[in-house]
Amino acid sequence: MSYATLIRNKINTLDYNTEYSPSIFADISSTETIKKTLQRSTDIIAKTSTKKFYRKYNSTHDDMQPYAVADDIDSILFDPKAYSFNCFWQTSGTSVQAVSSVIRNYLATMNPKDIYTLCQNFGIGRVKSELIQKYKTM
Repeated sequence: MSYATLIRNKINTLDYNTEYSPSIFADISSTETIKKTLQRSTDIIAKTSTKKFYRKYNSTHDDMQPYAVADDIDSILFDPKAYSFNCFWQTSGTSVQAVSSVIRNYLATMNPKDIYTLCQNFGIGRVKSELIQKYKTM
């Protein structure tokens, strides 16, 4: 069995809503092989800024909703009417915004209603990971 197959098999045993680092494959193969396999893998959602990843949910899996929304979405059609006020003052209507910017801007307001809306729209895991990343960069 190739190293890539061993890594893929291990990915399929991981929990969904947990962030993993490539070091969990250290016992299987070399760092370079792990890096190449993770770049080519369709079984993960890569987090390039942190070099960490989540196991990707496929609708063909039998598990019941591991997370509410896919974490691999980069941008959305943002409607400010869903929130208490518009953090993106440049546009008054709907606009295309990066998911990270929407989450970080509304987390900064610390409005409980907006944070609840963020969790409903993007999933608790995504909001939590953006919060962690925001404070890591501070």
